[in-house]
Amino acid sequence: MMADPLVLTIPAAAQLLGISSDLAYDLARRNELPGAVQLGRRWVVSRPKLLAWLGVQDSVVEHAS
Repeated sequence: MMADPLVLTIPAAAQLLGISSDLAYDLARRNELPGAVQLGRRWVVSRPKLLAWLGVQDSVVEHAS
């Protein structure tokens, strides 16, 4: 069994939040998406930071997917 990734893509974070990828990219560019970091041209989102901001424990998200 593979462990959950420490970072998410913007589309994966958007799906978790229930928003469009376009909105998630816009929020990341405006520094309004917790845990979002740009690495070169690629954006990633820290899963722990995003879940902490949502006030959700990681195990709850795992069972909801």
